[in-house]
Amino acid sequence: MPGRLNHYFAIHKALRQMMFESSLEVARTDFAVGDYRPVLERFKRCMYWLHAHSGHEDRHIHTALEACAEGCTQEFAEAHQVLGARAEALEKLADQIAASEDPGKRTGLGAQLQIRLNALIGEYLVHMSREETHGMAMLWAHFDDEQLMGIVQKAQAAIPPGEP
Repeated sequence: MPGRLNHYFAIHKALRQMMFESSLEVARTDFAVGDYRPVLERFKRCMYWLHAHSGHEDRHIHTALEACAEGCTQEFAEAHQVLGARAEALEKLADQIAASEDPGKRTGLGAQLQIRLNALIGEYLVHMSREETHGMAMLWAHFDDEQLMGIVQKAQAAIPPGEP
């Protein structure tokens, strides 16, 4: 609904940028040679941000919605679990790359990371779109903009300094 508060817009925009940049970096990296570790560190930071963001949504935004319509955020909670598990698996793959001394093995693992990261990003984009459309419509149906701002401010206040 144009003109209404949409708290998803800015953070999802930032998450998309982070995912796309991570994908490009992984795709450009030759894991057989050079200093690939900073790429893996930035990739893991991206996964951390995705996980932290999902947790904030579950604890604050979706909790507020559930108080109005029990079960209405189940789709989002389930997606957060599935996407979180996939992200954790990719982090373990990144750890394998970092631990390997075999350039050929790192190259193969790097290719797997690229493929699986792009698959995760595709799923994540669909999920965020559902939140921005279906989730936002539910929020707008149950809360006015002042109430939404209160929910968002409460969520933001719960984030420790330096956390995403």
